[in-house]
This record gives sequence, structure tokens and C-alpha cells, in this order.
Amino acid sequence: MITASAGDAGYLNWLSEEQPASANYPASSPNVIAVGGTRLELNEAATARESETVWNDGGEAEGVLEGAGASGGGCSEEFTAPRWQQSVSNWSFVGCGSARAVADISADADPYTGVAVYDSTESEGEKGWAMIGGTSVAAPIIAATFALAGGARGVEYPARTLYENEGKTPAPLYDVRAGSNGECLKPFLRGKGLSGCSAIEQAGSCEVQAICLAVHGYDGPTGVGTPDGVGAFIATGVGGEPPAPPPSTPVQPVTGVSAPGERAPAAKLSGLRLTRRAVAALTRRHPKISSLGFSFALTRRRESAL
Repeated sequence: MITASAGDAGYLNWLSEEQPASANYPASSPNVIAVGGTRLELNEAATARESETVWNDGGEAEGVLEGAGASGGGCSEEFTAPRWQQSVSNWSFVGCGSARAVADISADADPYTGVAVYDSTESEGEKGWAMIGGTSVAAPIIAATFALAGGARGVEYPARTLYENEGKTPAPLYDVRAGSNGECLKPFLRGKGLSGCSAIEQAGSCEVQAICLAVHGYDGPTGVGTPDGVGAFIATGVGGEPPAPPPSTPVQPVTGVSAPGERAPAAKLSGLRLTRRAVAALTRRHPKISSLGFSFALTRRRESAL
């Protein structure tokens, strides 16, 4: 099972000057679970969800605002939507025709309402707790929820499980019905981390269709919704029961050679010790690493890779 970020540059990457106007790959592949982003507001006691909307920080008319972002998404130009995606009741309103739509599901991704991370290094002279976001946060949240539910349980396309469970009444998901990840060129409201446009203004990017506008049921920015427990992540078989896991082969202890009829003793490890070179390496002083970076390029015809 693989989760893939829908992207942080909004519907068809409208916030990016470098990425093409398309859905991002590999999120657009039906072989993965495409994860969009939301803005999660908690109640005053921070113990329960107060509201949840599409993540869209917006930008400025002069160009891309540094640090701004929005949940990615769009209709794929490469992949056809599987039958289990086209089975949602409002598919005709999504606006993708027979094309694969991104995303499948979503989770909190707005840096203004994101997750707390402790940085123990002194990067840029600061260390301690910080709030981070992005669909690169939302994707592992969804992966972890699947893990809590017992994993994919042998389902070939794990995203299918989400769509099948979304059709239940009541659906074991939180249905996000507000917001859009469409284009907005009005000033960004810095203090609150909000777009300066209304959802309808943003949804003009997709002709007010559900591929970039949150609606009841499935929509592009948030998919089938956000986790409300783990019920939507459990694959069901005949009679609604989870399919039995594949039989596992018991691990046999490693044994030595023994004569016929004799019970061989279990193998043991002993006398473990470090080499002189390893001891020297451990006692040598090392410079403190304050940052680590990497880059990669993954390309596919037409659709951009994250």
C-alpha cells in the first residue's frame, strides 16, 4: 500500500511557476492512494474537530507568495478512473469524464493548523517546537490510519476500500463540504493563513465543478473525506467481515546438525564485539549535522512528478 501527496500548489498547480498545469504523478496513478489536504480547526479545548475545510492559503496578484500553498488535484491526462472511483453517486458533477480524479482522501495539511514537530538541531539559529504542514504531512497520516486498521488486507487497490466504505450510511468518514483549491489572485490574509477569495471565486478555475470545489460526497480537493476513526479503512468481504489474512508460515529455530531421533539444540550467538576500527570511529569527534537535503527527478509524459 502506497500513499502519495496530491501536491501543495493547488488545483492544476496554479500556485507554481515551475510545475505544469496538471495533476501530479504519482498521485494520479490508480495504483496509489492520492492524499489531499485540509485546514483542521479544533474546538477551544483542542479536544475535538470544530470545522474542516479545503486547504488553500492563496497567493498574491504580484506572483506566488512565499510559503503559501493549497491542496493539489485535478483530472489526470494519463489514467482512466477505475470503476470503483466512478461509482461515487456524484461522479457526473466531478468534471473529469472518464479520467482519474485526484485526490482519493485527505487529512490536515495547512501549516497554520498542522502538526507539531520538535526540531532538536539549531537550524538557522532556532530549535524547539514548530508547526508544519503540506500534503507530505497528510499522506503519512493516511498511511498510519491504514496501519491502525490492519493494513490493506490483501486488496489489490487499497483506495478502492475507501470508496466502498464511503457509500455506507452513515459513512465512516468526515465529509468536507467547504472550500476550494482553485486559483485566487487576491491578497493572502497573512495573520489567519486564509485565502482572500471565496470558495466560489476559487472554483471558477474548474467551472465550479467538484474537481476543485468541496461538495457533499466525493470531490477533488478532499476525495471521499477525512478519517473519522478507522472504519473506512477496513476492507470488508462476504457478510461485511474483514477477509482472513493469508496463512503465515511459522518461523523455525535455526538448529545444528544432529543424529536421527535426537533433538537439535537451538543456535546461539555469543562473543559479539566491536572491531578496533569501529571502536576508533565511535570515539572520534564528529561535526554536528544541522541540515540534510536531497533531490530527485521523476518524470512521466505530460503529468508532473512531485
